[in-house]
Amino acid sequence: MSLSPGFIEGLWVRKSFSAAGHTLLVYDYLLTFRDEASFVYIWHAPWTVVKVLFLLHRYGNLIGQTAIRLEEAGLLAHNSQAFCRHFAIFTTCFMFASSELIHSTYIYRQSLHVLRVWGFSVLVLVRAWAIWGARKWVTNILAWSYVCYVVMLLYGSAHSLSTGNSGSFCSDFIFIRNNGSASVVHFLFLDVIQSATSKNMWLVAFKSCSWLVCFGSFTLDTVLFVLTMRSLRRYSMEFQQLYPSRLVYVLFRDAIIFFIASTFNNALTIISWTAFGNNPKYFLCKGFATPLLSVTGQRLVLNLRGLQTRTYASRDLSREVDRQLQVFAEVGSPGLDDVEELEGVRE
Repeated sequence: MSLSPGFIEGLWVRKSFSAAGHTLLVYDYLLTFRDEASFVYIWHAPWTVVKVLFLLHRYGNLIGQTAIRLEEAGLLAHNSQAFCRHFAIFTTCFMFASSELIHSTYIYRQSLHVLRVWGFSVLVLVRAWAIWGARKWVTNILAWSYVCYVVMLLYGSAHSLSTGNSGSFCSDFIFIRNNGSASVVHFLFLDVIQSATSKNMWLVAFKSCSWLVCFGSFTLDTVLFVLTMRSLRRYSMEFQQLYPSRLVYVLFRDAIIFFIASTFNNALTIISWTAFGNNPKYFLCKGFATPLLSVTGQRLVLNLRGLQTRTYASRDLSREVDRQLQVFAEVGSPGLDDVEELEGVRE
């Protein structure tokens, strides 16, 4: 069975974008390696949840994308259905874990003299929300809801790929040989994702409902982005005298950039899995969108870690204390005049 020109073009597009995504990931790593090594609270800081998750995502993503590129280059080729199934499980779980890990990172940081933050978030998005007014029980609900979503997503994907749901969906495996011919092998299991090499390639049909796995991530991203922008808008003016303007600027900028990258990742996944379900282009979400999202998230963390926090004199802290006391007085606390009268009576 010979391949159509459109199919060959799809292979070229997929390989080109996968190479571009991996190149971007490696190039950005080389650019930011000095920043990562120079920041005391990344390499030389004590081992915390934040540090472990950041390094796990940064280097795990490099290893995973490199493995995919080696498979495409034919260095990890193995002409068996078992290899195809195992590689499909690996690439599926890797894509979800890579994208969701940058969405779900514990944040425990003391930034400035008067702030102590605990959060679980889309990095900067919920970081800003946690800094400025989030209640702890709301943060806990968001955290555990997201944990449950990620666990069910990974388990469901791996279970479907490994068991095939009793053969409820028959995928057509197209094994591509060097001479351009192709043979079709029928193998029963659900939603297999491609593994490809330059010498041979396994391609499968995609179910039209597969894109629904991105709906939860997109919904959570949107809700948290709206809450973050609302909190930043509300509190940036109130605390502009106490907090450095650079911090507020970075929070606004990186929150918007990360939301755009995350939305692009979800949109490209939906488009590639629906419009190109029977075409090699459906791999674009893995080979290009995932590295792009990873680079954005890593830059976001490094930008925040690299902020030069300024120290505050006693006068600045005194002003903040006076401001808070004034707020208490306005809501019914004893005023300064009453305090002075009490002091006069004591004298």
